[in-house]
Parts: sequence; structure tokens; C-alpha cells
Amino acid sequence: MRPLIRASITGVVAALVGIVVMLSPFGTTLEERFGLSWLFWTRGPVNPPADVAVVSLGSESAERLGLPARLREWPRGVYAQLIERLVEADSAVIVFDLRLDQARDAADDAGLAQAIAQARRVVLFEHVESRRHPMPGGQDRVAGILDTEQVQPPLAQFARAAAGLGPFPLPKVPARVSQFWAFRPGGEPTLPVVALQRYAATVHEDWLALLRAAGSPAAEQLPSDLAALTDAEALRRYMIATRKAFRTDPDLGERVTGQFAATETTSPRLLAALLDAYQGPDSRYLNFYGSAGRVPTVPLHAVLDRDQSVGSEQAVQLAGRVVLIGQSDLLNLHDDGFVTAFSRADGVDLSGVEIAATALANLLDGRLIEPAGLVLSLALLAAFGLAIGATAGAFHAPLAVPAALLLAGSCYGGAQLAFAQHHVWLPVATPLLVQLPLGLLLGLLLQYRDAQRARTNISRGLRYYLPHKVASGFAEAALDPAALRERLFAACMLTDASRFTTVAEAMTPEELSAFLNQYFSILFGIVERRGGLVSDVVGDGTTCVWTAATPSRACRLQACLAALDIDRAVAEFNRRVRPPGLPTRIGLNAGQVMLGNVGGSGHFAYSVVGDCVNTASRLESLNKQLGTRIIAAAEVVADLDEIVSRPLGRFQLCGKGEALQLVEVVGTAAERAEPMPEFAAALAAFEQGRWRDAGRRFARILARDPHDGPAHFYQSRCERYLTGAPPPVAGVIQLEHK
Repeated sequence: MRPLIRASITGVVAALVGIVVMLSPFGTTLEERFGLSWLFWTRGPVNPPADVAVVSLGSESAERLGLPARLREWPRGVYAQLIERLVEADSAVIVFDLRLDQARDAADDAGLAQAIAQARRVVLFEHVESRRHPMPGGQDRVAGILDTEQVQPPLAQFARAAAGLGPFPLPKVPARVSQFWAFRPGGEPTLPVVALQRYAATVHEDWLALLRAAGSPAAEQLPSDLAALTDAEALRRYMIATRKAFRTDPDLGERVTGQFAATETTSPRLLAALLDAYQGPDSRYLNFYGSAGRVPTVPLHAVLDRDQSVGSEQAVQLAGRVVLIGQSDLLNLHDDGFVTAFSRADGVDLSGVEIAATALANLLDGRLIEPAGLVLSLALLAAFGLAIGATAGAFHAPLAVPAALLLAGSCYGGAQLAFAQHHVWLPVATPLLVQLPLGLLLGLLLQYRDAQRARTNISRGLRYYLPHKVASGFAEAALDPAALRERLFAACMLTDASRFTTVAEAMTPEELSAFLNQYFSILFGIVERRGGLVSDVVGDGTTCVWTAATPSRACRLQACLAALDIDRAVAEFNRRVRPPGLPTRIGLNAGQVMLGNVGGSGHFAYSVVGDCVNTASRLESLNKQLGTRIIAAAEVVADLDEIVSRPLGRFQLCGKGEALQLVEVVGTAAERAEPMPEFAAALAAFEQGRWRDAGRRFARILARDPHDGPAHFYQSRCERYLTGAPPPVAGVIQLEHK
């Protein structure tokens, strides 16, 4: 493929994938979870404006003032004192980010209500209770879940005395806080916007003048003196009406902006903040200033300290500011911490009151994060995808990778500059996490496509005769037969089809070949699915292994499961074919083997050798004498709770010097296979030399199941020993034939 075509294909694919991801909910989540966090991290902390401060209600203040550890138990007289001190300090607006919707001590509540009323600058928090209600669907079924929210205002005496009311809902973990509601969907202002409106009371006349000059009919219906709106509900109606004016007239914001640019005013910053709040979207992205404590914070005990005069340094810091009061503790002891882009690794998160202060400070400074428009975002993603694709598709890896990384670094640098200087959030996670790796991968894959095709063809041809790993190695490097030998732990399975001679003589060579291919396809498929390797096929028998560098429970388990799968699959195969098929016997063993090339004089076979394989072959043959289908050495099923087996006793196989404990693999625990305890009891009697007792027990088993091969085997042995035949030594059955 020519480089130009390859580059075009790669670029178009990378561009389209980036666009699709960005248009999906996943893309939004990706950018918010990673992209926005990266931009904040590389920008670092910045200084907040001087208009906002926080009075923290934390554990240190509780300890110094002798207050209860739990904030909900603090006497409200403390809040009344705090309001008095902040009024003395000439704070412009006092905002409580606390729930005050439960009655407490009557005298304290009355004192707090009086302090709120006298201050005439206190804005209170409204709690939003989220609830989930099941929706009935008939016949005792649930059709869905209805999510509702209920606003719980402060106590009536507090609400009547307050200068403003507003909710401030925020999600808890696992959500990451990056946005806040400026206005709720119904047009209701939230706590930061209410505080802003109170703080901007001094420019109310200029604000109304701008609305009238912009031709807003609503301006004539709004009160000319905001100071007259001492009632919180009246202020809420005023703000909802103003918001509605901007929502119903989409061009109003642009006209007010034009009038604002042409008008001289003493407080352009506050007017700009009001305009941004009322014409902006309901949900806004927070521009965090840093980790917890970045917004100027004063502990409660420092404000209440009567040793400090009103003109002291502490009081001066709060003069003219909007002061937000709420739970704020570095250790988040009150569970009021929220995960943000600046959450620290030691678990310190931003408190709810500090997030509210950040929102208000962003509005005042005009530094809210503005996501790039959809058209601009898609255009940037398309351009980046084309550039990355062209680079990765046109150049070889040693040049393409550094060039692509340089391009990605330039992209991120530009996005970071726009974020830090202009508070514009451009997409960065999608280009870096999706388009960059995709473009590089696709471009390099296309470059090496021809070479891969050749290697694939070689490997495909060899895989018909050799294991996949070995065949792939031949395609990659020169063959060294000596290197293809390794000592491994293996679970070995040998299979052999009975009645093969009878079947073979009834078929032509072509028919027999097709018949065996059907039979072996069943066995090979099961072995491969269970992770094994078919190392040898001789006639109608196979040798299969599951290998690992060290003794492995997984290898033994997969070998047993494969044996059971083969037993079931071959039984089904035998029911389908004519003439009757090939009943299959299986032997299982585990131990050390040599896997690799076996041979010499220039001719090799890839095979497995070792005593483990020989023993598995003897166990397969033993099925004939015992009338079983799957026999395994006991160590194969040791600790395999998934496998159900029954003991077959100890056997000294022909040519072996040591006895082996053998079992018959019956099934799996999941199939509820019976472990046959009666047989185990009969076998125990046999091994103890109680031939008559053992014979009776085996006879009872045969009465229930006349086809139980091991029971037949042992009953006949018992009869022989009772008639004088030499008994086995220590219960070990010695086999003289393979």
C-alpha cells in the first residue's frame, strides 16, 4: 500500500473515531474525568479573589470553644455570636452553608433568628432531599424508578429573617464534582447566585438601567430598589423573573452586553458577574483554585475571640467580603468532603462550603470554566486525528512515534494555554487516550501488513502439524531443534478408541479418514478450549498435555474437565454415527516431562516424553480390566474440589516398581455427581483383607448397578482369595499385563 493511501486511511479512521467518542456519553465522561483533571493538575493552584472568605466550623474550633464533636449538636447561640462578630467586622454578605431546618433549643433559635434579622445580610442554605420512588407496573411488578427532589427550607423563623435563601446540591462519591447549579432547571437560583445578587446590591440601579436600555420588558416590572427586597421569598421571585427574561429572550444577553460595553460604570466587575450569571447556562463548570484551604479560611474560634478588636487584622480580612460559613476540616471529620480535581492522595477533599465559595468567586471574577463549543471540539479532533494518522501511516516506527508524541505534546500545550489564560476547556483526553494510540497502532499495523501476512501464512501452514507457539517461533526466527526442548510439569491425558479395528475393516480408506476426522475434531476442539496441547496422534489414540513451569493445580483441573467433556461428547457422537462409534478410554497422570523435539539425523518429531506419559498410557489400558472410562492417578485429583471421583485402590502397574493410588473420575461437583461412598467402604474392607465382608458389599453394589465394572473386578478378586488364591500384599493389586 502506498504511504499516501495508508496515511489517508489511518487519518480518517482516527478522526472519525475521535468524533464518535466525543459525541457519545463516554466521551463526555472521559474528558471530565481525565482531561479536566489533567488541565487543573498542570495549571496548578491559583490565587482566589479577595471578595470571598470562609469561616470554618471544624474540630479545632470545637476543641478550643468546648463545643461537642458533632456539628449538629452545637448550640445555635454560637452562630448568633458569629453573625454579630461578622457584622462588627463589616462583612458584606454572610452565607450559612448549614442545615437549619430542625428546631433546637427555643431560646437559642430565637436568638439566632434575631441576629439574622438584625444583620439584614444573611443568606441561608436550603437542603435538597433526593428520593427514589418505585413506579408500579401491575401484577406486583415495578415499572421503573421515579427520582424526586424536595427542598427543605430552614425553620420558618430563620427563613423570615433571612435576606436570601438558596439550595446548593452536590453529588457525593463516587461522583467527581466539576460542576454546580447556578440555577436549578425550574429557574430557581442556588446559594452562590443568591449571595452574588446580595453582594451586587450596590449596582442594582445600574443593572436595571442596562436592562431598560437593552429593551427588556421585564425591567419595568422589577423593583427599582433592591434594598427594599428584605424578604427572602421576594428576592427569589425577583431573581426568577430576571432569569426568565433572559431565557425567554435569547438575544437579551447580547443586547445587554452591547449596552454594558458602551456604558461607564463604577462597578463593571459586579455588573459583568450578574450578566454572566443570568445569561449563562443552568449548570456551570467550576474553576478550582487549588486543594483544600486555598480559599481564604478563618476558623470559628478566631472570629469569636473577644480579645481581638473589630479593627484587628482578622476583622480587616473579613471586611467587605462575602463570608461563607460551613463545615470545613482538612480531615473531613464531618463527612462533608467532595472528590474534585484537587483531591489529595491522603484523602483530603474540598468541603461543600469551600466549593460554594469557589463557585461564588468564579462568578465574581468571570473565571468559570467554559467548555469549547461542539463545532470547535469536533474540528480540533478531526484535525488532530488526520495529523496523527498521516504521521503514523506515512513514516516508519522510529520516526512516526517521536513525531506523533511531539504532535500530541503540542496539542496538549495549546489546550493548557487556553485553559490557564482564557479558562477555555478544549478536549485533551480523547486525543491522547483514544486518537493517539489508535492512530499509531493502525498506522504501524498497516505498514507491517505485508510482513504479517507472510508470517501468518507460514504459521498457519505449520500449525496443522505443530503447536501454535512452535509454529509462530518458526516464522519469527531460524529453527534450532535443540532449543525446542524444555522440562515442564504436565498433566497428561492419553485416549484410545475401542472397537477401532472393527470399525476400520468395515470402511474404505476414504470413509475411515473422514470418520476419524470427525472423531478427532471433537477431541482436539475440547483439548484446545481447555487450554491443552495435542502432542501426538497414533492411530486412534492421542496424547494431550497441560503444562506449566511448576506444579499447577490449574493444569490438573483442566485435564480432568477435558476428560469429562470428551467422555460426554464422544458418547453423543457415538449415538449419531453409523456404524456405532468409538467408545473412548482415558488415562490421566501428572508429573515432570520433556516437551519438544525428539529424533535425530535431521528428522525430528515434536512430542512429550517421560514416565508420566508412560504411566498415563498404562492407566488408559487399565480401563479395559476395570470396566471404566476415565482412570486417574490419585495425585491428579488431589485438592480438586470441583471434581468428583471414587477410589479404585492401589495398583502396581506392569513394569512399575511402586504402587499407585488410583481413582475413577466420575463427574463434577457442579453436576452433583455421586461420590459412591458404598464403594469406598467396600474397598476399605478389601484393603484390610476382609474378603467375605468386602465381597458382600460389592455384591450389594452390583445388585443396584450390574454394570459397575470396578465392583465386578473386586468381587471376583474376593472370590478368588476366599478359595485360596494368594492375597495381595497390603491390599496392592499387582498387574502382570499392560
